[in-house]
Amino acid sequence: MCIYYTFTPPATEAEPFPFPHTSIVSKHPTIMKLVKFLQKLNREQVTIELKNGTVISGTVVGVDATMNAHLKKAKLTARGKNPVSYATLSVRGSTVRAWLLPDGLNLDALLVEENKKVRYFFVCC
Repeated sequence: MCIYYTFTPPATEAEPFPFPHTSIVSKHPTIMKLVKFLQKLNREQVTIELKNGTVISGTVVGVDATMNAHLKKAKLTARGKNPVSYATLSVRGSTVRAWLLPDGLNLDALLVEENKKVRYFFVCC
């Protein structure tokens, strides 16, 4: 016997996420919105400030679900040290204090949410 279950994600943050085994990122709609926003920054020149004071500038190649940033043509400047250039660099999401975005970035276009109803199908046999 198979059980079919269809789930539509909550429309508001007040509704709880029904599956306790999911990751922290998927449990919190606010965090998910931030991740989706950061994922739209592909090919943008950004500056990332880390919690230890290190500053990294580079072009965003991608951002994954745990907010790890992947940059190309990156320049890392540690506090009190000379800058070091890298062809590619990945930054762990939990070490990021702030993202500094370019002035010319069209935030209105990036902040528009796609109102797609996503359905998840779970099959157990």
